[in-house]
Amino acid sequence: MDAALELVNHRVRTGRVHSKLGVVCLLLSGGAAVAAQDFPVSPNPDTITARKVTSAPTIDGTIEAAEWSGAITSSRSLVSINTTKLTGDKGQYWIGYDDEYIYIGARILLVNPKKINADEFRQNVSLRGNDAVTLLLDVHGTAAEFNSFTFNASGATQLELAGGRASKQEWLGKFDAAGQITETGWEGEAKIAWSLMSLPSEGTRDLKFLIDWYASYNQQGLSFHSTQGDLTKMHTLSDVDVPKVVKSNKVHVLPYVYGGVDEDGNEIVNAGVDLKTSLGDNLTLVGTINPDFRNIENDVLDLDFSNFERLPDESRPFFLEGSEFINTGQVNNRSLFAPQRIGSFDTGFNVYGSLNSQSQIGVLTTLSQDGDNTAVGSYNYNIDPTSSIRTSFAALDRTGESNISTGVDYFKRSGDYLLFGAFQQSDDDVTGIGTTLSYGTQYSARGLTGILIMENVSDDFNPRIGYAPQTGFKGGIGVLRYHQTYTDGPLIQSGYGLTTVQADQFGGGHYRELYSAMGTVALKSGLGIELQAMHDHLFTMRNTFYSVNMQFPRNDPYRGVTVGRTMGNVAGEEYTSTTVGGRYRPVKRLQLAARHQMVDHFAENDQTVFTFNWEMDKYRSIGGRVVGTDDEWNWFASYSMRGNLGAEYFLIAGDPNANTFQNSVILKAVLPVSF
Repeated sequence: MDAALELVNHRVRTGRVHSKLGVVCLLLSGGAAVAAQDFPVSPNPDTITARKVTSAPTIDGTIEAAEWSGAITSSRSLVSINTTKLTGDKGQYWIGYDDEYIYIGARILLVNPKKINADEFRQNVSLRGNDAVTLLLDVHGTAAEFNSFTFNASGATQLELAGGRASKQEWLGKFDAAGQITETGWEGEAKIAWSLMSLPSEGTRDLKFLIDWYASYNQQGLSFHSTQGDLTKMHTLSDVDVPKVVKSNKVHVLPYVYGGVDEDGNEIVNAGVDLKTSLGDNLTLVGTINPDFRNIENDVLDLDFSNFERLPDESRPFFLEGSEFINTGQVNNRSLFAPQRIGSFDTGFNVYGSLNSQSQIGVLTTLSQDGDNTAVGSYNYNIDPTSSIRTSFAALDRTGESNISTGVDYFKRSGDYLLFGAFQQSDDDVTGIGTTLSYGTQYSARGLTGILIMENVSDDFNPRIGYAPQTGFKGGIGVLRYHQTYTDGPLIQSGYGLTTVQADQFGGGHYRELYSAMGTVALKSGLGIELQAMHDHLFTMRNTFYSVNMQFPRNDPYRGVTVGRTMGNVAGEEYTSTTVGGRYRPVKRLQLAARHQMVDHFAENDQTVFTFNWEMDKYRSIGGRVVGTDDEWNWFASYSMRGNLGAEYFLIAGDPNANTFQNSVILKAVLPVSF
């Protein structure tokens, strides 16, 4: 249902990564050395002088004191990222570098070392639910571009470079990691090539970084200290001799071709190409001709009630490349560009990266033979580490429905407060000129978050290829949340939240009045419970909901069950929704998941989603999905060989994103070439 209106944090990706949990820790080798190690407590970040190593450590997952003797190190007792409270866990990191690599060593001492999740073993995959350590690295030191390197005790990796990248290894790259589970926790090592990142010019620089962990035994993020969203509290690695990395001038090309047959015996044949190259040291060009997303599974929205439009997550590689440089709105989830608005197109180009240490740019365009052409861009200028200003635009060329929308955002961090303001304007062939004005503040410290947003959105504001589900109102939004962690008793975490919306129509008269209260608890047994009550008076319609959701175990993507029940009244009619889901691994590397939802409101509707995936090895897998909504059913199954250097292959039966089953079989090959 309509999740109550929220401010996206100052740095969307920074908040996402830092709350995502995971990073880099290390410790001295050997029991005696660990016992003697000091683990102080401090709310302040480290400022340490970097060391260039003369002998590179061996990345084998076992930390030896001698091989890391040339690196810098720091150790502390760890706190909860959300609340800053001590957890009883302890960690240490070591960092060294040479002209080719940055080296990370990490070890963590856990309160509960018997429960460590290291199920994932592949490269460049999601490590959600795994005990993991993450290095969040800002090589420019401007709090504007962040690279995230995460690995677990099995040596599995998750790589997120500044700007966002598609997953093909020739384009994304990789870093090497290894780890092992110990009697007191786990430890690991990694090396990261300088050439993976967009770098400042060579010379002595101060780098900014964060090092965080995720601990599955208490399902929370751990850190030396919690920034609470204040990026001035990142650690400083000073006097780093940043090497000169000569960017490759190669053009990386990913041509694809596929062929198959449908149920009538008709041939299905197509081909296209994706390409990528560097434009100077810090700009990247991505292009596509006749793109095909046949092997991409789109997100499936559930049947939850919403007063407003919802959009599924974007999963197509072309739109993920550089996506974090193309930011067209951060306040209240309203943006000038939503790639989900663009269906098929014939040609696309995308340029993103840094103009200098303070400026980032992203520009994207798509062209179609049917006349739907789009252009989107944003420019971000970092005034200083605590403030930034961004301008953006989105344009659609369509007969009778052409549209151009523009916007400007300003953010200023002052201690525990974030101040912001945003203005947007749309000019549309049909609806004319519309505007929005938003401003407010966010407070975040010691587990408490408060948000206040004031908005004026005209009736005719219409970013046609963007996302603005609510228009024609003026008023305020208030959010108050509190999170707490526990070391004693049956609870691990609890959270409470209040939200209110008070808004009139833009031209006068009642628009919306909303009150929402929620509470969550996480038990040491693994059970998570969420309760919510909401009353929403929108125009003349009054909606009331009461819901309870339970997960066991909480935040485990591999095994567990989820049960949810919502009851209430919508538009004078009783509303009920029941959801039951589960995740299970009957054998190693075979993942099953299912969800079934039943909704009764005027009529009965149901939805079933079942997925399976067998990871045969690091690069080969068999998977599929079944989706049924009421009387419409679709399924597909696929074999894929991908993730490594070289050719990738997909054998697909059915269509992953059709509403009903498509009786077809297709073989698709992606054949990388560089010149």
